[in-house]
Amino acid sequence: MEVKKIKLAIVIPSSIDMGGGVERWVINILGAINKDAFDVTLFDTDFFDMKRFKTEFIENKLQGIRRIRFRSPDSKFRFMRETVLLSIILDILMPLILKLSSTSQNQIKADRDHYDLVYLARNSYWRLFKGKTDLLVGSSHAIFSSDSKKNLLFSRLVAAGFFLRKIKVLHVYQGRDKVTEILKRTKDLFELPNPVSITVNIQQNQGPAKFLFVGRLEKYKGIDLLLEAWKKSNVNNSTLTIIGAGSMKEAIESSISNGNKNINFLGIADDKELFEEYEKSDIFLYPTRWDSLPTTILEALCSGLYILTSESLMPSFKEEYKRKYLEFFKITSDDISNKIKYAVDNIQKFRKIRNDISSYSMNKYGIDSVEKKFEKILTDLVEKYG
Repeated sequence: MEVKKIKLAIVIPSSIDMGGGVERWVINILGAINKDAFDVTLFDTDFFDMKRFKTEFIENKLQGIRRIRFRSPDSKFRFMRETVLLSIILDILMPLILKLSSTSQNQIKADRDHYDLVYLARNSYWRLFKGKTDLLVGSSHAIFSSDSKKNLLFSRLVAAGFFLRKIKVLHVYQGRDKVTEILKRTKDLFELPNPVSITVNIQQNQGPAKFLFVGRLEKYKGIDLLLEAWKKSNVNNSTLTIIGAGSMKEAIESSISNGNKNINFLGIADDKELFEEYEKSDIFLYPTRWDSLPTTILEALCSGLYILTSESLMPSFKEEYKRKYLEFFKITSDDISNKIKYAVDNIQKFRKIRNDISSYSMNKYGIDSVEKKFEKILTDLVEKYG
């Protein structure tokens, strides 16, 4: 007898073509999902600042996945996510913005299907999908990034029913202990990291230290601090490779032309090029001002790279820090510069533990392990709430 498939919808707030962290998560998850058990529809929007994924790559990864694109209801307000205060104001305004988004509502209503479960990578979009399922699942892709005062306040408001009222379940990331304690008063929770889909080929590097940054080239990722710190560090023959696209591309090119030495700016790279750079590098340098659980750090860990990143990510990587696979810095160019020099002085030590870093991280973040857990969690939730 044929087993009934679970009808699953996954909703992201941008175009899959954009190729950022959320889009990479979707590609990894849906590229490996068991299509004999899940009938999947991907809802993405028309918002993207730059196309990072090639069409052929997307089509190959999303074979057998139905896609529905709707108009981004909040694209004109994305600039408000650049500061904490404006972000809070936008969260307050989102119900009104969604109510006025008639085009988005009509595009989603045009799809007549009802889903066993709708997973939201932008939690505020629950209002657009409340008639599409009896089981709305929210996530930590864009909120609850730490146990900060802002997140604790928002968690209390969620638990009290002021926000995300119809979301029954929340997917949270590791290291949000206080947030989790608050949310579980009224929400069902599950913890699961992002999966990494990468073929690991550990190289025993020689010569000067090789640093790597991969990410969106935006100020909140700390690109300005990265350039300042690299110039201050003056670490002889060590090199820094930068991969990504965004509004700070010209700032990087200007810094290089004005004498910031030993920087290789590659721009957008496909997976083959990207994974080759992970293999050739020693240290992953990621001075983000705000993030949740960056997939690029997980990819770097799985490739065996030692991580230097900002203290804003302390909650997410407590275990890696205890194992001495990772070091945090203050979000200042001076402290980042000091950590760069520290890494250069200890490069042989970090190269020796590369296999250990990779083995531990692949077991924790590798696609096979995470995907199986994700599918079981979703199956159990459908059985529980069905």
